[in-house]
Parts: sequence; C-alpha cells; structure tokens
Amino acid sequence: MTLLDDILALDTLTLSEHTIAAGAEFDIERHRSLLEGSLSRCEVITVYRGDRLAGYAMLEPLDGSSWFVSALNTHPDYRNASVLRALLRDLSVLTERHGVSNLVSHVYKTNVPSIRFHQKLGFDLVDENEKAFAFSLDLSSSILRG
Repeated sequence: MTLLDDILALDTLTLSEHTIAAGAEFDIERHRSLLEGSLSRCEVITVYRGDRLAGYAMLEPLDGSSWFVSALNTHPDYRNASVLRALLRDLSVLTERHGVSNLVSHVYKTNVPSIRFHQKLGFDLVDENEKAFAFSLDLSSSILRG
C-alpha cells in the first residue's frame, strides 16, 4: 500500500461519520483526489506502528509564517501518549524548520474529540459557521514549542 492508500483508509475509518453528521458527503473517490492534491503541496508527518499508519498530519503554507493544518488524524487503536508524542515532536520540528509562527485549523462541530484536542493544544476559536469551527494557534506560546 502507498501513503495515499494508508491515509485514505484511516480517514475513511475516522472522518466519514463526522463529515456525514455535519451534513456533508464523504465520497471516497473525491476524498482520494483531494488527498492526492494535498500530498503534492503539503508537508506530511507520519507515525507508523509496524505496517499500520497510527497517525499523520498534513500542513500547508498559507502566507508568511502562517500554515494551515489540512489534516491531523490518529487511528483509534493508537490514540495513546506514544503516538501523540511522536506526532507533536515532529510537528514542532517541522514548524521550527520552516519558521512557522501560527497554525490555522478547521474542525466540524460534530467532531467533539478533535475540538477538545485543539483546545488542549491551546488553539483559540477564531470563527465559526453552521458546520465548523476555525481555530488558530500562536506557536510562541504553545506547548508544541515548550
């Protein structure tokens, strides 16, 4: 399997329920196409346990030192401190290497675990619409840099 296949399988497992609950459609082939585009322009962090993708993050430059977290996902069987530490460590290294000072992220309102995770990391709620929240994180005061 390729990285694209691994990410698609994980996203299908974890995101389809929240997407549908938010009133959007989760079409696997459309999601595959979106992922292909994202992989060509994003920095990707992966954590594997054996041959299984345990977690990943994709970050995309927006402007200046602000980057968009286009994806951050962990497999339900690997939502533990070890995988989280590895993701956050590599995320910290990536953002420092590229001089990123701010992260922006969007989360469906139906994805309560992700909302809580963003809050735990120190993201601030900056906007919302009927389906989603927009979050922002100033990395100078974040646990990612501490």
